[in-house]
Amino acid sequence: MRFTKRAVSLAALALLVGACGAESGVSDTAQTQDEPTSSVPETTVGETTSTTEAPTTTSQPEEPNHLGTLDDPLPVGAVADIGDWRLRVTGVTPEATDEVLAENQFNDPPAEGRQFFMVHLEATYVGEESSNFWVDVSMKVVGPSNVAYESFEDSCGVIPDPIDDSGETFPGGSIVGNACWSVSAEDAGGLVLIVEPTFSFDDVRAFLSLDPAAEPVDASTAEGVESSSRADDAVPIGEAAAVGPWTLKVIEVIPDATQLVLDENQFNEPPEEGRQFYMARLDATFGGEESSTFWIDVSLKAVGDSSVAYEGFDGSCGVIPDPIDDAGETFPGGSISGNVCWSVWSEDVGSLVMIAEETFTFDDTRVLFSLTPEP
Repeated sequence: MRFTKRAVSLAALALLVGACGAESGVSDTAQTQDEPTSSVPETTVGETTSTTEAPTTTSQPEEPNHLGTLDDPLPVGAVADIGDWRLRVTGVTPEATDEVLAENQFNDPPAEGRQFFMVHLEATYVGEESSNFWVDVSMKVVGPSNVAYESFEDSCGVIPDPIDDSGETFPGGSIVGNACWSVSAEDAGGLVLIVEPTFSFDDVRAFLSLDPAAEPVDASTAEGVESSSRADDAVPIGEAAAVGPWTLKVIEVIPDATQLVLDENQFNEPPEEGRQFYMARLDATFGGEESSTFWIDVSLKAVGDSSVAYEGFDGSCGVIPDPIDDAGETFPGGSISGNVCWSVWSEDVGSLVMIAEETFTFDDTRVLFSLTPEP
């Protein structure tokens, strides 16, 4: 299993926060399903203002805007600003037990008197650099029993399209997915989602209604948020740049390598509708002092105008021809070549860049390589 520099940094940070006694929530998540859901059209929530009838000498704590309370949560569909993320509930599936059990044969049914309650979410990253939703945001739910669901026993197991599986997200990037909790039947009709930053000492949290019968409001997490292009900063195809002890370049790209990949292995599955397999061929020369292996030293991902990186299992093409990660131990001056491939949304084709960075380093250094051929 490959560990990126961000994973190493996050592990260290998690240990530090744990030592300080900070709380963190755990969530499972996923995308809107074919099961009946309370779907929500998009809209915005207007700001509320409060007026003081008479001056007072007692200073009152400021109430955060658009965050609701446990007794008066934001309505389904309303947008909440939590740290560097804008979040909203797009729908709920109050009884998602059959759907979750069908997702994985090893999922256990909920305990007697409980049911799996799935929440469909949309989130837009509004920070300055990039981050991952599962790192920044903690979620839990609470119902009329007034005891939060947040422990391992409250997990649904493996769920469809968990939002926590979303890749690194850049400014303006929006993600969708699901979260799920095992809740008592008595609580299921009055649940509230509590959302808060994972790493923060500010007592800031949002309360969002999960009432499936509530009249939804219109909202959009992406309204007024602009994404920035990275293509202007990318190394052109055919030109080399250093990534740690390796000198790397993209030789060529195959924007639609779907058939090539499917022909490579009979167990490869086609990309989901709206996606295609995008392949790039790379050259790499090792310039270190001893020896190393490319797949250990270098992490690769791709990102387009959607501003959500393709990485991990979700962005994989399966078994591909001549993968560069199969190259063996390489000694100083040795050169290797091979392919990488991502399952990308067709809308991102034409704007893709490859992000290359050292796997084990605390330097925030990454190199962008263009994956778009010159016209």
